[in-house]
Amino acid sequence: MRFQLIPIKRSNQVPKKGDIFVVQPIENIYYYGKVIDDLHKCVYGIESAWPLIYIYNNCSTKIELPDKLTDILVAPIITNYDPWTKGYFYTIGNIPITDEEKQMDCGFKDFPITDFKNENPFFRNIYGERIDYEPQFSTSFGLCSYKGVNLEICKALGIDD
Repeated sequence: MRFQLIPIKRSNQVPKKGDIFVVQPIENIYYYGKVIDDLHKCVYGIESAWPLIYIYNNCSTKIELPDKLTDILVAPIITNYDPWTKGYFYTIGNIPITDEEKQMDCGFKDFPITDFKNENPFFRNIYGERIDYEPQFSTSFGLCSYKGVNLEICKALGIDD
């Protein structure tokens, strides 16, 4: 898959809960994302507070703070700070996390370490605890760089080579 994300503006500011950012997978089309949590010391053993983000299926041709974010495009994703420092995510404001976002049925698909063909998945909630059902919104577990975020967005939008 070809890399699609178009840089907007670099930032060294550490994202925080509630930060709204834009990402540009198509020239002059901006999709909104939100930092939902900063995961640290969860059962995955993540030592740093990596951002847990949702990407919404709300888009605009202008960089402006939306009134409301509704439909999920890709969630959840645990990423690092590279999308911001490389300019692929551009923070435009902060909207507190809503109860609806806190209660969204999101999780991760994971596989036993001995399942080399990835045939027997199980699921975890966003904090790494094993759950006994497939959440409504899920991605494969792992720390996603900006390249992984690109892949997830492209899959969701049907962008392929």
